[in-house]
Parts: sequence; C-alpha cells; structure tokens
Amino acid sequence: MTAVEIDGRGKLSAEIAHMVPQHTGKCRRLHGHSVSLSVRVEADQLDQQGFVLDFTHVKPMMKELLEQLDHHTLLADHSYVKDEHQVRVETPDKHYSFPEEDVVILPVFATTAEEMAKWAGTEIWKKIPEEDQDRITYAEVTFWETENTGATFVMWNRRE
Repeated sequence: MTAVEIDGRGKLSAEIAHMVPQHTGKCRRLHGHSVSLSVRVEADQLDQQGFVLDFTHVKPMMKELLEQLDHHTLLADHSYVKDEHQVRVETPDKHYSFPEEDVVILPVFATTAEEMAKWAGTEIWKKIPEEDQDRITYAEVTFWETENTGATFVMWNRRE
C-alpha cells in the first residue's frame, strides 16, 4: 500500500461564516473560520506513471471546492427560506436575513466540520476518474475549521 497526502492548511483556504442552530453552546451563533482541506489517498497499485493519484489533479479539486465557499455564509439545504433575493434563517431565538449572493446552500444536515468533511469528500470522489477510483483502497478528507481543529471523512473502497 502506498499513500499520498495533500495538506492544504495555510495554503488552500477559504473564509466562511456559519452557525449550528441546534447546538446548545456558542456554535449556535453566527461566526467565522478560515477553513482548509487535506486529502489522503491510498492504493495497493500505482498508475502507469507511478502515482497513487497525481497531485496536479487533486489540488485543483480542493481549490475549486474552497473557492465555492470563500467569503460566503454556509447554510444547510433544509434550514432556510428564500424570498426574492434574500435568504432567511430562523432559529428559536434569532432571525437572520442574507443577500442571496452571500450564501452557499449545501446538501448537509448542518454546516459542522463533520458534515462539511463528508460533503467535500463526496464531491472530490465524484471528480476522480473511474480508473483511479478502481485502484484506490482508502481515502480521507479533513475539513479544518482552524489550523489544529478539523473533522475527517473516511471512504473505504472495497470493490471486488
């Protein structure tokens, strides 16, 4: 087994705002992070060029996802109401209204690091060519909310 890892902390990043309305602590308030991604991929066999996966293909995937999020407020796809060009979020004790262009709606339960890692991992996996997917045995994507704090989504590929 051979592994490659791309650690985007400090190099590939985005500035985001989010909240976790169902949280009982301070994360329920609107707040921001400088987020980044790391990707680790393992394979039992290398490709014809001797790679597990070519860095020059993976980095643009990471960068594209982060650019989608950069300088936006992230919302779960079930947590908002859209009026004309405004996006409204109502929590038990607060009401927020954002211009539509300032928001990214994501197919997640909540915009936690765990859910964001799963979203990013799934999006990156979709972009990996099938012939490379067939060789990959393990992949993980970490969504870093700070330089030291993140959540990792693990994907095992057990194709027979």
